[in-house]
Amino acid sequence: MSEHPGYFLPEPLTQAHGWRLVVSDLDGTLLDGQGRIPPANLEAVNHLRSIGIGFTIASGRHFQMARHVARQLQVDLPIIACNGALIGDCNSGRIIRQECLPVEAALAVTRVLLELRVDFVCYTSERVYYWRDSGRAEVIRRFNALAGSESAGRGAIEPIPLVLLGDPAACPDLARWVKIVMSVPDAATEGRVAALLAGQPDLGSVMSQDGVLELNAAGTSKGNALRYLTGLLGIGLDQVVAFGDHDNDVSLLAAAGLGIAVENATAAAMAASQMRTGAHHEGGVADALRRLFG
Repeated sequence: MSEHPGYFLPEPLTQAHGWRLVVSDLDGTLLDGQGRIPPANLEAVNHLRSIGIGFTIASGRHFQMARHVARQLQVDLPIIACNGALIGDCNSGRIIRQECLPVEAALAVTRVLLELRVDFVCYTSERVYYWRDSGRAEVIRRFNALAGSESAGRGAIEPIPLVLLGDPAACPDLARWVKIVMSVPDAATEGRVAALLAGQPDLGSVMSQDGVLELNAAGTSKGNALRYLTGLLGIGLDQVVAFGDHDNDVSLLAAAGLGIAVENATAAAMAASQMRTGAHHEGGVADALRRLFG
């Protein structure tokens, strides 16, 4: 077995294909349009487990939100969240690795976003900070409502503390911010934000879905997180199959031995992949896994 203290990859039942690990994005890839796991995808992931192939996720979601889905999939390996800024243990919730935003850059950006009245939220591994009347905060509130209705068990989750942000400089968690998520609903907003970011070389930006721009520390990506994870597990990138659909998946698709884009993927994600499959709401991930692993 390949191992790191606490983490193991099973030996595959056959060495014919050479793959050891499958990694998938969530929204727009593994999940349907309502954020649910299609039965075919769940069955395909279970089949991977039965033949000794590891499976985990790489998402832009908050760690707790990604962890909730991973637990439904019975993932025991570390998961990638916040576009690669966080790698954490799915079972215990322990953060294994995190890349925080440079404090001065984060302060400069949030102050201007407040002046421009751009809707944004700031993530740490444990909580989310929001500005008043934030529509982005509603995503977290909906998740917390779900968390409150979940019964105990493997899939049970804890709500994410949602904290009103006053003066960013006074935020006690400022040095622990890992991601800023903002709405860019039109070309004018996108242009103003682009001008702002041009002066911030310590930050990287990527679109995670239409109208949503996300900021991480420069160099943070799902692809770089995958490099760290494969090192943790003692396997090569060439032994990984990855699935994605949007611009924040480009580095993941490019880093893996086989990158697979779903039918609804952006042009950038398509260009970074070596294989195509069906759309996310049609169980495209399951279709590709059947072709690869039976």
